[in-house]
Amino acid sequence: MDIDYIITNPPYNKTLYLDILEHLIRYNKSSEIVSVNPSQHLTDIVATSGYKKRSSFSKYKNGVYKHIKDALYFSKDEFDRRFSIDFGGNGAIYYIIPNETFDKYKYAFQEMNENGYFVHGVIQKILQKVIEEDSLLSHYFLPYEKGNLVAVGKINNGFIDGELLFKVHKCVYKSKEEFLENYCGSDVDSKKDVPRKFINFSTQDEAQNFIDCFETEFMKIYIRCVQIDYNTALRFIPLLDMSEKWTNERLCEYYNVSEEEFKLCLEWFKS
Repeated sequence: MDIDYIITNPPYNKTLYLDILEHLIRYNKSSEIVSVNPSQHLTDIVATSGYKKRSSFSKYKNGVYKHIKDALYFSKDEFDRRFSIDFGGNGAIYYIIPNETFDKYKYAFQEMNENGYFVHGVIQKILQKVIEEDSLLSHYFLPYEKGNLVAVGKINNGFIDGELLFKVHKCVYKSKEEFLENYCGSDVDSKKDVPRKFINFSTQDEAQNFIDCFETEFMKIYIRCVQIDYNTALRFIPLLDMSEKWTNERLCEYYNVSEEEFKLCLEWFKS
């Protein structure tokens, strides 16, 4: 029996998701595949990993990416309105034709709109300076008892989605126990041994400056671009001198991003 359309709601495991799509594309040549899911399931993989030889996603270049005919991207509010759900983030609908190939999504991140190539170049410029300097990865193993700390999430299944810190993580704590009391309430005992990452600072002002820095539009744009998964992304998160306050203007100056470049990047992401 021929099936005209296969509609999927894939799992959150990105590799498993791609395995499923690859299987459907291979064995259902006469069926168009419609995939409804979080937008980052394909755009983030292509955007941050591309088809680099060391990427675990590169093997899907011909099996999945080249069969994507089109994609529609939605904000969270619009996605919720269309499907009458309370979705956790931005959504997308991908249209895949197994028996045809399309080069459009060779680099989906760059081709989402006319300024994609420009934005990609700006992010690459920032990233180059970030990887030459100190990063968050080299600091989160510090004992949490020393200094003021900022919680950045679980070690195992946390992820970054546009922001580095959110809700209860946007606070400065004196100890892990103080964090757990605020985060877990009466459930402290059952969660106190859950592994988490904490960034430590010598003063409360430095810890607060860290939070404020990653609340800037500049850093939100940058973090959104380097999102791969939680642990990998920490390699590309800069640990700047937090004895001073960092604003959009100060960050642009530090990373040699012009006012016009920043404005175009901001408009690109808002669109």
